[in-house]
Amino acid sequence: DFLSDDGHGWERDLRALASWLKPSERRHVALCLHGWYDALGSYCYDTESHSMKQEWIAFERTRKVKFTQAELKRRLLLAHDLGFRVLLYFGDGLAADSGVSCYRDEWAYRDAKGNKVTGWQGPDTFGTTYMRNVAHPEVFSWYTNYLGALLKTYGAETDGFVWDETFHASLGQIAAVPQPAYCDRAMMSLVKALTHQVKA
Repeated sequence: DFLSDDGHGWERDLRALASWLKPSERRHVALCLHGWYDALGSYCYDTESHSMKQEWIAFERTRKVKFTQAELKRRLLLAHDLGFRVLLYFGDGLAADSGVSCYRDEWAYRDAKGNKVTGWQGPDTFGTTYMRNVAHPEVFSWYTNYLGALLKTYGAETDGFVWDETFHASLGQIAAVPQPAYCDRAMMSLVKALTHQVKA
């Protein structure tokens, strides 16, 4: 959705699509709500309280759409009420926005020369985005804790989650810190852990 039409695109598109499809056909359609979060890489997750924010501004740098948990749930339930399956955007691979206060530079992946890997820049970012080191135990835990909070808050309103661009940990990629590790294996382990959480 990317909060099109100043945040009204989701609802307009849902109703338009529903008018084109019979009720029996809509259950075969899965729609993903994208752009709901405060910042790429934090996604409204409060690491201090291990919970999702109660209210926030989506696309604060550009479109400034006010959001609350209740409004996000309303949008998800609207899709369900119209007969669609609904997915929630989980994240952009391992990308984290360096322009927000919760960014942790020590979590960034660095290659053999010490360089960080950059990622997506767009209307939902504040600073340069860098790829996290998925082999870092704290990064691994951040993702499982984030999903836990997301499931607790919005799990009842969703049929699944979309994790975009999960190719950021490339084949044979090695992390040197906090200990030598293969990032691709760590990524597979993380995907397995998150899948288990969702299924449970």
